Amino acid sequence: MRSTQCPSGSPSSTPPAVPADPSDPKALLTDEMLGKYVIYQTAVLPVMGDTLAMGGSALQSSGGDQKQFEKQVAADPRLQRVDAATKEASAKSGLTAQTAAAIGRLVSEYVSERSMGSPEEKAKVRADFEQKYGTPAAEAMDRHEAELTKLQEETLKAALGPAKK
Repeated sequence: MRSTQCPSGSPSSTPPAVPADPSDPKALLTDEMLGKYVIYQTAVLPVMGDTLAMGGSALQSSGGDQKQFEKQVAADPRLQRVDAATKEASAKSGLTAQTAAAIGRLVSEYVSERSMGSPEEKAKVRADFEQKYGTPAAEAMDRHEAELTKLQEETLKAALGPAKK
């Protein structure tokens, strides 16, 4: 068995279980993390429209000034509802908002590219993903693809709100 060096300099027969960088896509794209992401996103779905509306309204009112933007968001009555849902999502899933967002970016990129195109194009997206993030990450995405695709569709609907007549 090949030995690796621990940061302390002593030999170790196994690599560390947790990567030094918790935002490493290979650490985020596991069955456990994808399952937690589904729990998190499901909990924040009811306030997705409020979150986006709050940001849009604050952006318009702030004229691009960051301090004004933050002031506008803090004064928005929807903030309490959004904060409560975010805290509930974190408690249920064990993920921080930042970790959920990092997983969300990876999932969104993959799911949106896999949802369109010919079977050959979808196979290429899968192969490219595996090349970039590794076989375990690609296999975890395969196992969760249906629920992640459904969740992304529900998130989009929640963010856009009901169709205007």
